Amino acid sequence: MYLLIPQNEEEIYELKEYYDGLILSVENLSINYKTFSLDKIKEIIQNVKNKEIFINLNKNMHNKDIPLLKETLKILDELEIKAILYYDISIVNIGSKHDLVWSACHMTTNYKTMDFWYKRGIKYTFLSNEITLEEIKEISKNTKMELMVQVFGYTPIFASIRDIVKNYRKTFKLEDNSKVNYIKHENDLYPIVNEKETVVYNSKILNAIDEIDEYKKMNIKYFIINSFLIDDIKEVLQNFKSNKKFNYQNQGKGFLYEETIYKVKK
Repeated sequence: MYLLIPQNEEEIYELKEYYDGLILSVENLSINYKTFSLDKIKEIIQNVKNKEIFINLNKNMHNKDIPLLKETLKILDELEIKAILYYDISIVNIGSKHDLVWSACHMTTNYKTMDFWYKRGIKYTFLSNEITLEEIKEISKNTKMELMVQVFGYTPIFASIRDIVKNYRKTFKLEDNSKVNYIKHENDLYPIVNEKETVVYNSKILNAIDEIDEYKKMNIKYFIINSFLIDDIKEVLQNFKSNKKFNYQNQGKGFLYEETIYKVKK
């Protein structure tokens, strides 16, 4: 099942025949992805039939967010959705009538923690993009969770509530209204977005079309495609739906075949 993370509303309707479900992020309660108001999400649910809708609430919640979060969860209880992705355990504590997806970005890396959450009623995990294919295989053998993996698109590697880009522009009196800026490191460009928070993405576009058959052998059913900065997302979706192997500009395999090792350079 292919789940699309859309970068705009137009994609949702124009590409309906090419995806099986959507991950929709709620404004003020989500990071990393394009967000939508609750009213807009209600409208999308009404107009997109026979698709599995997942709602993303992956922000690290602060005390001031809790009233809005509680009200949002009440509203979501009344909507026809499949499950809610969460980062902050306040969502588990508040509760929902819908299933929950543990989606803690860099931390969803081991089956023992998944078992902890499974025993508390959590049924899904969105796996970290920073573990290897062999580690994913080990997890799949040792957990009862339904697993989700990203198989295409830019992956977020850093997020901050600080207005890093805006502060940089202000400090150096730079006028630049670009929605996406880039950090250059060696020969790579890393997209950076600073709207309500600052998010830095990997320089390479993850393309795991070659690994789909392997994932299916692991009984993984949910494959996530992020359309952020992808102009020809229709063709990408078509290739995945038909299981047609393809290469993409500036693509990479992330950490699927390379362990995540962080070193501090002196």
